[in-house]
Amino acid sequence: MIEFKLDSENLILYIKPLKRLDEKDFEEIAAEIDPIILAQGSLEGIIIETDSFPFWKNISSMLEHFKFVKNHHKKISKIALVTDSHLIEFSKMFVQSFVQPKLQQFPSGQVKMAKEWILEK
Repeated sequence: MIEFKLDSENLILYIKPLKRLDEKDFEEIAAEIDPIILAQGSLEGIIIETDSFPFWKNISSMLEHFKFVKNHHKKISKIALVTDSHLIEFSKMFVQSFVQPKLQQFPSGQVKMAKEWILEK
């Protein structure tokens, strides 16, 4: 389960995973951001705030997550990871090889700093 909110003024999507990720999570997020991307061309960024990586509910959830990334990564400028998790830090290095957006990690609680980084030109 993912809690998310779109800041349509700044074109930033805030994501907070609460439980294991499910297919429906990515479908709901896509339904929210796809019309904005169609109208604006892209999002400035995504801020993901989490204590640790929640993993997926099942294999189809993992595949839906990968599909979401594949379909959206070229339309997002920056991704800010707000966490102290070392697993996220390690995965950031791996993921950065496959996606277009710039990735940056920020300490837990530093959502404001992450937003400022995304809005930097």
